[in-house]
Amino acid sequence: MKRAPNGNRGTITLITAMTGIALLLLASWMALRGARASPQATAHSPEGCTRGSPVSYPAPDLNLHDVSGRPVSLGSLRGQVVLVNMWATWCPPCRREMPVLQATYDQFRQGGFQVVAINIGEPLQQVEAFIRQGGLTFAVWSDPTEESLRAFKTISLPSSFVLDRHGIVRHVWFGEVCADSLQGEIAALLISDEVTSP
Repeated sequence: MKRAPNGNRGTITLITAMTGIALLLLASWMALRGARASPQATAHSPEGCTRGSPVSYPAPDLNLHDVSGRPVSLGSLRGQVVLVNMWATWCPPCRREMPVLQATYDQFRQGGFQVVAINIGEPLQQVEAFIRQGGLTFAVWSDPTEESLRAFKTISLPSSFVLDRHGIVRHVWFGEVCADSLQGEIAALLISDEVTSP
């Protein structure tokens, strides 16, 4: 009669140990599975950026004002490769990609490349402060009525569109751009447009 409790205790201890081992094995398997899945999930965009998509359609002509109040037009930039970027200061991926846009502008502007960053619906003082703080030197336009979003048929911020020298949209990004994807697209368009220009 005294052995029964000891036997039960032994059985309970064995079951507890086996359950613990099973849980440890399950946790290890899940950790390994997560470690294997993570690189695959982020391999195409290690910084959380997007690589965009090739397209081909005429860009709409926009008539807005820059942050100094001067009238500006997208059509006036024909003959150059143009990145149109729609953004706002409250948008984290918009802020993160600004150094990429600046670096791309610095790299290619001598070859006929322009960046047009269209701020959506924010006060000019707030936009100007952001430009100064970020040391941005490319063109920044103001769009208080969201006309550019409607013209390019997007509701996403950021949204980016690369136009060739003839005003045709060749590549789009809905989300934060990847530097290598953007710069590769710009370089290819600058070269191909030089070859096909009369």
